[in-house]
Amino acid sequence: MTFREVRDEEYPFVESILKDIFGEKFILDKKSDLFKTFFLEDNSEIIGIIQFWYLFDEAEITILAIKKEFQGRGYGKILLEKTFEYLNVKGVKSVYLEVAIDNQPAKKLYEKLGFKFLTVREKYYADGKDAIVMKKDLKE
Repeated sequence: MTFREVRDEEYPFVESILKDIFGEKFILDKKSDLFKTFFLEDNSEIIGIIQFWYLFDEAEITILAIKKEFQGRGYGKILLEKTFEYLNVKGVKSVYLEVAIDNQPAKKLYEKLGFKFLTVREKYYADGKDAIVMKKDLKE
């Protein structure tokens, strides 16, 4: 498994994968230098994508996506663990994320990896769904 940062010329490909997973209305925010986007690959095949930002000792995961044909095989866990390793090296102590209130598989994964419930953001998503905000403290 390879965990590597996405190159600028690969963003159109990233966007096409994310639209396939999340729908045509999905918009990838890649304009800020704060955002980091990484692939999880196996033998040069893209399995998943994660996007996050970090500043000082905090980070927020803004996108976690596993291609449909690879979902349910533990790749989300691998992608998150590799992200935690990267963020640990950068001195990050806390990681935040939002997850749709009805996304049970994702919530179970996040809880298994140590994320804790913080609050609910009502009508956070474009479709009107609420989001749960979660936080994980990284080990030093």
